Amino acid sequence: MVAFYERTLELEEVGPDTYLSVDLWRPKGNRGVFGGQVIGQALAAASKTVGGGFRCNSFHCYFLAPGQNTEMIAYEVRRIRQGSSYCSRLVIAKQSGRVIFMAMASFQGPEPSVLRHQYAMPKVPPPESLISPEEHLRLKQQQNNTTKDIDVDRMAEHDVLPVETRHISMPKDQQGLPVKALWLRAKGDMSELGHSHHQSMLAYASDFALLSTSLRPFRLDSPEAKHRLSMLVSLDHTIWFHEPFRADEWLLYVMESPRTASGRGLAVGRIYTREGVLVASTAQEGATKEEDVSLRDIFDLPTKTTLGSRWFHQGQPTGLLMESRFVSPKLLLQSGKEAVAEAEALVQKVLNAETAAERRTVIKCLDQLSDSLCRVMDVAELVRQVHPDSSWQNAADEVYAGMFSYMNQLNTHVGLYGKLVEVMDDHEISCTFSPVEREVAMSFRRDFERSGIHLPKDAHAHFVGLSSDIQESSRGFLKSQSLPPPSDHAVAVPVDHLRSLPSQVSMHILQSSSTRKRADGTAVVDLVLDEYAAHYILRDCTDDATREAVYRAWQFGSTAAVDTLETLLEQRRALSHLVGFESFGHMALEDKMAKSPSHVEEFLRGLATQAQPKWNTAINALHRVRSKTRQGSQQMFPWDRDYWMSKQQMDKGALPSLHSYFSLGRVVLGLSRVFKSLYGVELRAASPQPGEIWHPEVRKLEVVDEDGKLLGLIYCDVFSRSSKAHVGAAHFTARCARRIDDDVEVSVASAPHSSRTVVERDGQRFQLPVVVLICDFPVPVEGSPSLLSWSNVETIFHEMGHAMHSMLGQNGFHNVAGTRCPVDFVELPSILMEHFARSPHVLSLFASHYKTGAPLPLELVTKHAERRREHAAFDLHAQLFMSALDQRYHSPVLDPAGTGDGGWSTRSLIELHKDAMFSEGPGTSFFGHVEDTQWQSRFTHLIGYGASYYSYLFDRVLAGQIWDRVFHGDQPQQQVVGNPLSRLAGERFKNEVLRWGGGRDPWQSLAAVLDNGSTRHGEIDAVAQGSKSAMRIVGGWKLPDI
Repeated sequence: MVAFYERTLELEEVGPDTYLSVDLWRPKGNRGVFGGQVIGQALAAASKTVGGGFRCNSFHCYFLAPGQNTEMIAYEVRRIRQGSSYCSRLVIAKQSGRVIFMAMASFQGPEPSVLRHQYAMPKVPPPESLISPEEHLRLKQQQNNTTKDIDVDRMAEHDVLPVETRHISMPKDQQGLPVKALWLRAKGDMSELGHSHHQSMLAYASDFALLSTSLRPFRLDSPEAKHRLSMLVSLDHTIWFHEPFRADEWLLYVMESPRTASGRGLAVGRIYTREGVLVASTAQEGATKEEDVSLRDIFDLPTKTTLGSRWFHQGQPTGLLMESRFVSPKLLLQSGKEAVAEAEALVQKVLNAETAAERRTVIKCLDQLSDSLCRVMDVAELVRQVHPDSSWQNAADEVYAGMFSYMNQLNTHVGLYGKLVEVMDDHEISCTFSPVEREVAMSFRRDFERSGIHLPKDAHAHFVGLSSDIQESSRGFLKSQSLPPPSDHAVAVPVDHLRSLPSQVSMHILQSSSTRKRADGTAVVDLVLDEYAAHYILRDCTDDATREAVYRAWQFGSTAAVDTLETLLEQRRALSHLVGFESFGHMALEDKMAKSPSHVEEFLRGLATQAQPKWNTAINALHRVRSKTRQGSQQMFPWDRDYWMSKQQMDKGALPSLHSYFSLGRVVLGLSRVFKSLYGVELRAASPQPGEIWHPEVRKLEVVDEDGKLLGLIYCDVFSRSSKAHVGAAHFTARCARRIDDDVEVSVASAPHSSRTVVERDGQRFQLPVVVLICDFPVPVEGSPSLLSWSNVETIFHEMGHAMHSMLGQNGFHNVAGTRCPVDFVELPSILMEHFARSPHVLSLFASHYKTGAPLPLELVTKHAERRREHAAFDLHAQLFMSALDQRYHSPVLDPAGTGDGGWSTRSLIELHKDAMFSEGPGTSFFGHVEDTQWQSRFTHLIGYGASYYSYLFDRVLAGQIWDRVFHGDQPQQQVVGNPLSRLAGERFKNEVLRWGGGRDPWQSLAAVLDNGSTRHGEIDAVAQGSKSAMRIVGGWKLPDI
């Protein structure tokens, strides 16, 4: 007996005519056990019940259900007929008592015949001249110029298979036709085995590649196209044996498909010896379905025809997001009270923890407490932003305000802090913490200490008061942005100067402004500026003086806003001093990757050194455009920037729009294909239950793994409507993933978990993540889906990057799940997804014309990409400047002149403009400060990103490195084009970054994912340390999009 046969087809007799499999193999990504193995084992079982003079002449098989490799298959053989020339056997295969497969075998005794004919064997290259699949993968590796691009899973599968193959390339005139050929033979020596064993082995091998022949006309038969199939399973399989043969000698398998339609594909095959003897014929029919188009249709078709059309009107409401306690505003209010009661019970558990066992649960209690509050607060925040019903919004406001106040009390709860410190300092307890649990404990401790928990009573009261003042100042600064400018700030714009603007913009200005005539008869508009009008005038108005006047008026902003901003910054500094930090920047960065302001400066200066030649080149290009039409002074000013950038683009001619190739449904389908290729997970359209969603335009997606197991839910509120707050594109975490079977029992009733959002894994129960994506895309109408710009495509890829972080970052704890990680690391997965949205290889997966189905011309993609890169240096300059200004505003010294009077934020702004980091080269006036303006009055990111605005640039650099080093990005300038959809690369990123959420030091995650054998160990070690040298290294890494 050969080992390969024993491992694959050997059976154990467990009763009369009853046999049990010894080994089962399930190919990666398959729904069940390899069908060929079941065929081969079933034929081997039938062969054991007939005499030696009979040989199988035909075997007709029916697959009824997928078999699993977690339990052996029992084969029952029934002796249907025993004749002198023929005998018949019925084979029934069962798992857990369920029939999964049936086959009818016919055996024939020796019988001579003078009637003979057969199809001639086609002429093909001999097997010795062809390379093996393993060699093919290695060759692909060399072509991609990488040591890490081999598909390890596919290589491993080839190693365990009992059959080796040599695929034959079809002639050019047959490529795309439903025909295929390959050589195959069993591994090892089968000379000692009987003919029935050779037949069983060939029956096993006959399932290779046969059904996929029916997919060749659609180019769906390669591993790279597997993501486009939602089903490829055998329904039945037949093999006819004609002549004796040796399975361990080369046999030619010729296959063709006469028809594919109605969700089924039919393929037939002929098997020859090397001498040209036809020894077997095969036929197989299977279910061949492309991936579920409902995923595309729920986004591309109008709401009345989608799965969400009966979102509320029928049946008993299940509650928002499948939470039964969110059925009405009244119950939402009640849920807030119940969550606080549960939290109070958990607080008492912590405070009363005395025994070692009780103290061991303190971290779990705190995490459970955080989850019980956030599961209500986060939903309340979502409702405030997106729910169209004011009664829901009012209830959410009340819930959020009350719970926010309660959480502030908890953050300053001395007893909780003391017990946490006690447990963390107890080595006998803390040594039992997992790495993730230790991060959870540290995150709670840092939150307590930043809340002034250790301060004396009077100082703590001052801290609470300052915190309240900061919240009030923040709200005041944001509110000032929506106030209309005073009428005395109106800009007099000659009506003639509006002619170069788009007609709808001119109409908007004329309708919203008063018009008058000057003494010289010139008609002017007294324009009270808004962002819309300012943008188009600065971009399109041909008159320099008008652009300058508009720029000065718009950038003057609001003096009240500047006063509020300076008050806010002074309050933040005072707060940081109160808790012992040198500045608010030091306080804010303590738990970030950057760790300190000096590290951030090191990073920013490193980037600026790289970028200065880039933006000087871009400025010189604009000067050349201007010199063609303007004489005299070549000096350019900030109000010239947008105009000459637009002029430069127009001079090169307009490119055809990409919108028609980017219907939202196709883009979401493409995202599912990307996630399936990288991580083995996909998006699945789901029908919401009554009351589960808050508006009929909301779409529901399930995220499932390769086994069909639910990983989480994504609700997509991505269509524009007036009842939605203008939050732009956003990712809301409504519920974090968390282990719940080990929850601490409390005296009050805990919030129920919906059975549909809880799963069991390895004997443990987990709460699944639920996220909501917010965008502002056009609503689909009859005959026209929502069509996106390329920038919109990047936006949905970006937000889905956050969503996938939430789906895969399931580490057992709420407080560090998914996107709950440092702010200068959280954007990394989402910015990385933008690289996929720009990849020609990825775009080819889904970008096709919504009417004709024609693929997006990749040369058009290249042209658009080149246009976008022309001005990328200007965007980089703006991002660097805002990051540096943010750091300066949160530094130890706020007033550079030390005068102590107002307006110091403008003086800081002016000083930064003089910094060599930004003012070198001929473009000083181009980027410089304009007198009597207050640009900072509109810098609203200072509210949410105080001292951490650098994070977006930082994560852009990190994402670019991971794209190049791990996914081998396919940028046009590379000579060797890689396939970024490598499963190996995807698994690496998932295992080293995504799955940890915030449960590991992000520097360690970064070092681990980049440590691919081609990066210097010294650099990896320095990155893992996360010190100032690490920030210097990152600052020296190139930005990939300039």
